[in-house]
Amino acid sequence: MIRSNHQLAVVLIFGLFYFGCSSSPELVYSWRDPDTVVKFDSLHKVLVIAALKDNYNRKFTENRFASRLGNAGFRSYEYFSLSELKENKDYFIRKFKEDNFDGAIILHVVNSSTEIKVVEDNPTYYLDYWNAYDYYTNFALNKGRLSRDETFKIEVNVYSFKTNKLIWTGLTSLINPSSDLNKIVNGIADVVADKMAEEKFIVK
Repeated sequence: MIRSNHQLAVVLIFGLFYFGCSSSPELVYSWRDPDTVVKFDSLHKVLVIAALKDNYNRKFTENRFASRLGNAGFRSYEYFSLSELKENKDYFIRKFKEDNFDGAIILHVVNSSTEIKVVEDNPTYYLDYWNAYDYYTNFALNKGRLSRDETFKIEVNVYSFKTNKLIWTGLTSLINPSSDLNKIVNGIADVVADKMAEEKFIVK
């Protein structure tokens, strides 16, 4: 069967562009307050805020992070919408202080970017002249394919309500995230927790 020009164009586009392999979250930057050490077993109430536009993603992320904190983890979606927090931030800060919250963990997407690059289908180095000659005569028209990489950066901030200051921050990077939200969120939680333990920011 002969495809129409439109159908053929669609096939060529999908053959030319493809997404690279997905990666696990990586921590690219972190900072901690040198005067603060958090004893995990002494945490009383920690608010988890996932500042994400999609309500399902917000709830899912807050549930996962709160569960990592055991009985000390509390989900912000049970207290306010993100628009309410933005409009009445001072009120909620006072409220959570009065309710004896230790602090809050806030996650939000910093930015996302798209990079399109050529992926060569053949090696670009040769052992001798004949290998080079063979390459140019057989693959001169082969320009490779274009790889489209989506990079997302998610920032995790930890605030203390008692001291009114930021005590830990980390920036995670994720390339071509999979559609498995559970894998993404748990991956971010893992790299953040590992870094906090490494820095002795959180101790048992």
